[in-house]
Amino acid sequence: MIGKSSRHLAVSEKVHGNARFILLIMLVTMVFPALAQSEPSTEDRLTVAGGEIYYKIVGAGLGTPLLLVHGGPGVGSRYLSPFAALADEWPVIFYDQLGGGRSDRPNDDALWTIKRSVDELNALIEALPFERVVLLGHSWGGTLIFEFSMTHPDTAAALIFASPLLDSRLMEADIDRQVAAMSAHHQEVLRPLANPKDDTTNAYGEAVWQYHLRHTARVKPWPDILRFSEDYPMGRAVYEKMIGKKADSFVLTGTLKNYSAIGRLRHVTAPTYFISGEHDYASPAALRYFSSFVPGSTVREIPQASHMWFIEQPEDSMLEVREILGGVDDLFRDQ
Repeated sequence: MIGKSSRHLAVSEKVHGNARFILLIMLVTMVFPALAQSEPSTEDRLTVAGGEIYYKIVGAGLGTPLLLVHGGPGVGSRYLSPFAALADEWPVIFYDQLGGGRSDRPNDDALWTIKRSVDELNALIEALPFERVVLLGHSWGGTLIFEFSMTHPDTAAALIFASPLLDSRLMEADIDRQVAAMSAHHQEVLRPLANPKDDTTNAYGEAVWQYHLRHTARVKPWPDILRFSEDYPMGRAVYEKMIGKKADSFVLTGTLKNYSAIGRLRHVTAPTYFISGEHDYASPAALRYFSSFVPGSTVREIPQASHMWFIEQPEDSMLEVREILGGVDDLFRDQ
């Protein structure tokens, strides 16, 4: 949702050459190294409405498989590669949603809907060689696994909402509060968030970058894995349709601009877990609010981390997720 465009290259050189950073409201665009090579893996493609999608299964553990649903939309799954560390006990499935990553990128705006994305996820689950899976949805991926749970309530063994977008306006309010804690100079160039005075200046680009460092990935300098590459570009068509055409905007203007799951969260029936970083723009306070509507759900907060908590604090993050997955295994073992 928030990012640096090519107009801000002078500022971008200061951080990572001519990389274009984008803070997505439901996921940040990132490219990560190859997945863990110590565990066996298989790759394949699946035909869905609109084209083919790429997926990869890492590991052959005996635990309930973990299916990762990336953010964006349009960014692909490689930024979730730290979760491959779990493949020693649980098979981990990565897939690129249609329109980004290694999947097809059809030129058809009619494809970019929540319903089609839910149907795509269901087609993948049905094609996998597993009886059940745990769904982990990051950012926009949280939106997707929630909508999936509404139409397929008995399919997932558990739902892990990782820094999810479950209410657009609530997330924008959290972002506004976080901007209010920045310096007066940065606030002056960023506001009003929906229509800044001049978003073409280096000062604006620098202010956006400072927001990144606080609430997207609290590591400095950002590693190369936080970049897009020429052979793995962002899927702009789906992103612009659902999020908005301005990559460095702090508000949604696409089809998700009024999205809210709050009124339906009470219908979630699967074991449910919420997790985000201490400084996340999907704030822990928002997650506690969402959790209040889902009986039996729990909230976990990763200290000293933000939206990319699994990158910023990988050891602590994987310990939390291991505990969740182990608990899910126990639930089914007792049945």
